[in-house]
Amino acid sequence: MSEVSKAFHKDKTGIIGYCGRKHILNVNAFDKINSKSAYILGFIYADGNVHKGQFTMTLQRADRHILEAIKEFLEFTGEIKDKEVKCNGKVCLISEIRFHSSVLCEKLIKLGVVENKSLVLEFPKFLEKQYYPDFIRGYFDGDGCFDCNYPLNKQRIRTKILQLRTRINSGGYQFLKVIRDYLHQDCGLRNVKVTKNKIYEIAYSTFDSIKLHDILYYSDDV
Repeated sequence: MSEVSKAFHKDKTGIIGYCGRKHILNVNAFDKINSKSAYILGFIYADGNVHKGQFTMTLQRADRHILEAIKEFLEFTGEIKDKEVKCNGKVCLISEIRFHSSVLCEKLIKLGVVENKSLVLEFPKFLEKQYYPDFIRGYFDGDGCFDCNYPLNKQRIRTKILQLRTRINSGGYQFLKVIRDYLHQDCGLRNVKVTKNKIYEIAYSTFDSIKLHDILYYSDDV
């Protein structure tokens, strides 16, 4: 190990190779779980990928600001790559952050970000309940949605009453069950079913959607 590498490790950061360059990365970013790290971890649970010591996250270009926030949190000095890819016959604009760090990836695996996690995802047992809203908000920002529409009545005519609906999806039943139970038992939301089509889902209607928004986005700073 070079003297430069030793110096970086003493400062709790790591030197990593990426595209032939050397970049700095804080491999201890998740050693302390707080509101910010819980949110980032939740988002990584939704959209991050760990494989053979390499971390990748790819988002649509409109969400590039989230990658920038993760880049800042990790103190990563590499670049976010903007790309054009074909999807369903159309050109899609995406942004991607990618780096190799066996140290950080191993830590993420221990935190539950396992390889091929989509169907085996489990809610992190180590997470203190005070950080549940932050973690769930991060996951929701990655794999959830708020939508609104005018539902059909029994005569199949659209009503004039706007209805809100919130959905959270996952390939893991246990993961959503823990979220559902927390939102019901600790936050007073309706005890909805964990349903499955292609993947598992919990959904909330207007009243609970408003409550859920206030629970997750409890401050202007989050």
